[in-house]
Amino acid sequence: MSNIAQELATLLETVERPGDFVASGTVDFGAPILRVEGVGQISLPLLPIQAQQIIATATQAPFGRGEQTILDTNVRRTWQLGPDRVQLGGKNWIRTLDIILERIAEGLGVSDPVEAQFYKLLVYDKESFFLPHRDTEKAAGMFATLVLVLPGESEGGELIVRHNGREQVLDLRRSDPGELGYAAFYADCVHEVRPVTSGHRLALTYNLVRKGKGAAPTAPNYARERARIVEALAGWSRMVAETAHVTGRPDGDEADGWDETPMDDDWDAATADDEWDEAPADDEWDEIADDDDDGWDEVPQKLVYPLQHAYTPAELAFAGLKGIDAAVGDVLRAAAVEAGTDLHLALLTIEESGWAEHTDMWRRGSRYEDQFEVGEVTDSDYTLTDWRRVDDQAAPFHAISVRPYELSPPDFLDEAKPDDEEFHEATGNEGASFDRTYKRAALVLWPEGTTVDIVVGAGLETALSYLENRVGLVAGGTAPSAARVEALRLAERLIAIWQRGAAAKEAARLLAALRQLGEGSTIAAAFDGVVAGGSYGRETVSEVVASLVSLAKPRQVGAVRAIVSSSADRRLNSLAALLAALAGSFADLLPEIRPVLQQFVDTLPTRRPSYDPVVRYETVDVGCVVDLIAALAAADAALSLQAVRHMLAHSGYFAFDGVLVAAAEKLASSADLSGHPAVNHLVKACRNHLEARIAEPLAPPADWRRPVEIRCDCEHCRSLTAFMADPIAEVWTLRARQEIRSHVETNIRNAACDLSCATLRKGSPHALICTKNQASYEKRVRQRRQDLEALAKLA
Repeated sequence: MSNIAQELATLLETVERPGDFVASGTVDFGAPILRVEGVGQISLPLLPIQAQQIIATATQAPFGRGEQTILDTNVRRTWQLGPDRVQLGGKNWIRTLDIILERIAEGLGVSDPVEAQFYKLLVYDKESFFLPHRDTEKAAGMFATLVLVLPGESEGGELIVRHNGREQVLDLRRSDPGELGYAAFYADCVHEVRPVTSGHRLALTYNLVRKGKGAAPTAPNYARERARIVEALAGWSRMVAETAHVTGRPDGDEADGWDETPMDDDWDAATADDEWDEAPADDEWDEIADDDDDGWDEVPQKLVYPLQHAYTPAELAFAGLKGIDAAVGDVLRAAAVEAGTDLHLALLTIEESGWAEHTDMWRRGSRYEDQFEVGEVTDSDYTLTDWRRVDDQAAPFHAISVRPYELSPPDFLDEAKPDDEEFHEATGNEGASFDRTYKRAALVLWPEGTTVDIVVGAGLETALSYLENRVGLVAGGTAPSAARVEALRLAERLIAIWQRGAAAKEAARLLAALRQLGEGSTIAAAFDGVVAGGSYGRETVSEVVASLVSLAKPRQVGAVRAIVSSSADRRLNSLAALLAALAGSFADLLPEIRPVLQQFVDTLPTRRPSYDPVVRYETVDVGCVVDLIAALAAADAALSLQAVRHMLAHSGYFAFDGVLVAAAEKLASSADLSGHPAVNHLVKACRNHLEARIAEPLAPPADWRRPVEIRCDCEHCRSLTAFMADPIAEVWTLRARQEIRSHVETNIRNAACDLSCATLRKGSPHALICTKNQASYEKRVRQRRQDLEALAKLA
């Protein structure tokens, strides 16, 4: 087994010195006092007329070749003034220069104090340039050159610096009067200035001299280490590719978020026999890994290298890495390109909990804190967030889980100190426990071409967000071809592993993305693998219908048949809404699927299913009945009438009150359905139901007798039953212990007695005061009023 996580960490430990061959940036500054002999004080941003005046007093800049100084405008065309002809100062300038020196010392990896010796003022006009060259040593102890570009209007003139096969192109021009561009590079670096294409540029050059004794610093050179890292990463990429035949499985032991994806209110969990299409069942994964020589768990799909310094989300950027982190980032950035791996920066959060043993107390100021020893970590979570690409733009990833063996090194936590730690004392039957959190910035690597595997393994939200990002690139014309290929590959993976009945809102997002891509075959696959499995709801019906437009007529018919056949048993409300929408937009489809609709009507539910902790069924409501009758009426009048008769015959499930009566009101007021045989039949049945109940006698109780059915035969409940049958007694008092009072009160509540209960908390024991009321009569009065109103609407 190759432990790439440990190997990478060992190689990166050899990167002992931070810094790079070049350091550049921008700094806010107050304009210096700049005077040029023969011209006077110079205004900033540089004015064209003053640029011409400086050129008139300047000389052509030569260049060095060995011990010779040569003037050749075919090699260098620049104007120069020496320090004897330039006055530069001001307190703001000194402060600005100190800030720049501090930044470039860190950027170049120089720990000793650095002195900047002003060398030349240079003026570049149109077509000025300098061909590739190296700087000669112009002062004792000089090790680097500093270039400052003052504000002014110009184009072109990029500074290019090369070292050990690497190159950086720097555009230092600034037009804002409050900004200054700077760059420093080691003297042995080859550099050039591209031609200025317009305007004028004013630059100050300095010799950077190391104070103190010893050899002058040189640019860090990790070419050998980088080559070894490239070799290791390339080998790891090959191992990942060799295990790629285990497809369709989200990364992580528990699908890293797939089982925890938030579902909409109408979500139906997958039934016991649900399986991922084209993917092994969960209990088969370990067996597959064991059969593989490399083993799934032995080959990390990504590598996570925690950094040393602390960074807030706002500070997180490759350009903002500090010290040794910056050096490691530079080495890995170059190695990742050569090895064909993707590199990102992210925040790693590790949360752990478990049982602990209290050892001591120690005082911190005015308070005491617990000391404890961790016994065992029983629960942990590793998550990457706040992603950045190598160009420091936000990467389109949400939270991505990390498996412990993907950390580089794998024993990172052995030496790390938690950012937050809390001890919990033992309580009741639970022993002492602890919680702790680690937060680190981390460099994250994975082989090129495996991004789809990574985001699928991160969970549905991350995968869909990434899909939407790719679709946005296609629509926006940014890398449309590559983004389209990746989007389609990701969509196909999601369809293949989609769980039946899960995530209706997320299914609508998938369909919307595919519809933007205009990929009809993949949309058809989504209907077969996602929508037909029940992943749709009332709020997503519009997207389902819109996506059907992308399919050819035979595929439309087949898709609707599959949906009706597969999800009618549990998603009656959603299916009714879908059929009603189809009746409006695809009315010609419904007659073509009449056999499946007939089967659907024949198997309409007759009673509420027994409780199942896994499967949740939609409860029939008014909208379901209205949508269902409207859709079936558009398909076949006989089917809609059959459905109404079924509902009326099973009113225990399709309740008159609250469902059928209200649905009849809506249907009777519909311009399209009023007078339809099925609607007429439903209205008549509802009227009969209301009239029969209205005809029942309604009068207040003649005395204090109240009906009750108490099944308990204890002495207190027998006393309660006798009290309820007493025509004279209005109040009953039970003075007893709390458990007896609670027992009697529970039975009163369960029997829905016409009693009001209150506890008298005087004396001991307390007393339960039960007072008879007319709740049942008042409820019937309200029902009579509602029935009369409903009957009037159905007239």
